[in-house]
Amino acid sequence: MIYSEGEIERIARVAGDVASKRGGKLCSVDKANVLDVSQLWRDVVTDIITKEFPDVDLSHMYVDNAAMQLIRWPKQFDTIVTGNIFG
Repeated sequence: MIYSEGEIERIARVAGDVASKRGGKLCSVDKANVLDVSQLWRDVVTDIITKEFPDVDLSHMYVDNAAMQLIRWPKQFDTIVTGNIFG
């Protein structure tokens, strides 16, 4: 899966907007430890959220851990954003 920076920016803005209207927490799920495109995803999401949504608490999680955490403690999540390869 290959994303352009513009596509990631658009997705990040939607996620930031949703998170700001909800509980103010956004978790970006990726596989940046293995996939190069996920590192771009992480960098762009971080840039957009920190600059345009300073009220949103952004965290990052690898997809493997996110799957386990969704089962173990789902209430820790408010809004999740991820590429369609995982979501």
